Amino acid sequence: MTKKDKLQQCKDILTNSEINKPLFGSELEFMIDVFSEHHDIIDTDKEILTVGIIECPIYKNKEFAIRFADGTIRKKISYPKAIKGNPSIESKIKRACRISIGNDILKFKNKNISNGFGICEYTSQKLPSTHLHTDHYNLTFNQLVNFFIYTEGIKNIEKCMNGSNFNSLFTLQFIDFHNKNTNLRLISSELNMIFG
Repeated sequence: MTKKDKLQQCKDILTNSEINKPLFGSELEFMIDVFSEHHDIIDTDKEILTVGIIECPIYKNKEFAIRFADGTIRKKISYPKAIKGNPSIESKIKRACRISIGNDILKFKNKNISNGFGICEYTSQKLPSTHLHTDHYNLTFNQLVNFFIYTEGIKNIEKCMNGSNFNSLFTLQFIDFHNKNTNLRLISSELNMIFG
């Protein structure tokens, strides 16, 4: 099957499936195969349990959502990116940045969760930890990465990478840059969809 055929089949599945329903059978198997090749999914090392269709709260169009075996959900995932592959150097840097701060993000969330619940800092609503997301503010994560690329220079950053990771010294450099230039807060997963 060509990339063009795969793209068309994904589009057909998305168009013809019901919102808030999981996929089944050959359609589910096909979409698991497609998303298993998405560079963001490869980096997480998570097993995809199911794929479903949700409505984008902003644009009211259909989009895919993935539930992983560990119970976490990934929304706003692009099937064209999964099929086209070969992420740009900017995408690789962004992924390396996210990996670098992964433990700090998890520690922040765990520190702010008590008995499985936390407070959304935007709405002050008490929510289960599965409905909360660690959000970057002052600078969004994308703005932070773009600022990092601008500050350090893309060629310099590229020299400090091993695949999808920074070398250990550069990892510490990005963590320091991250901590000096942005702040973290817990917000509801729904707000995270809106804020990006």
